[in-house]
Amino acid sequence: MEFILLALSLIFILVGVFTSFSKTGIGLAISALVGYFYLSPNGIAWPAVVGVTIGLILLLLEIFIPSFGLIGILGGASLYWGLIQTTGDAVQAAIDLILALIMSAIFFLALFKSGYISKNANKIILKSTSFTPKEEMPHDAKVKPTPHIGMTGITTTPLRPAGKVRLSSQTVIDVITAGEHLNQGVRVEIQQIIGSKIVVRKIS
Repeated sequence: MEFILLALSLIFILVGVFTSFSKTGIGLAISALVGYFYLSPNGIAWPAVVGVTIGLILLLLEIFIPSFGLIGILGGASLYWGLIQTTGDAVQAAIDLILALIMSAIFFLALFKSGYISKNANKIILKSTSFTPKEEMPHDAKVKPTPHIGMTGITTTPLRPAGKVRLSSQTVIDVITAGEHLNQGVRVEIQQIIGSKIVVRKIS
């Protein structure tokens, strides 16, 4: 049942990153990881701690830094290696990791549907995205058309899942996808507007 503690550590990390309970989430994540290592057959082994820690950091970086999945792959490999050092069994490590990822993914979707992702990811993800002068609103633009369902535009930043889109009216707005990650320069359409949250989807 150690995988439950591993899953809780991933869930608490999500809480720390995407909600206002940052300190509480990170603190509980560390506690859950310590419990996982403590209950594992090999106990707390420093190679395992280093591998898991680096893996988690790289996975978080993958969310904020466009790398076409490279950072995420390295993070997953490091995390898996660390779990092998902990359990002493590659199969058990794989099972623990898969179950933990499934549970944390379900929790992530719950956060998204509750609106936490849209509110907090915009603050964090957009700060880490670089912009060029061409992506800014024109200084002479005085009237901003109200975005509505069906309007199309081009992503000016990667959507992971939050980012910016330039509409056909040249207005740049903050948007979010339904969980899909999109690259810069992708044509999208406004699919849904919930309060201040504008949900877009990729179109051909």
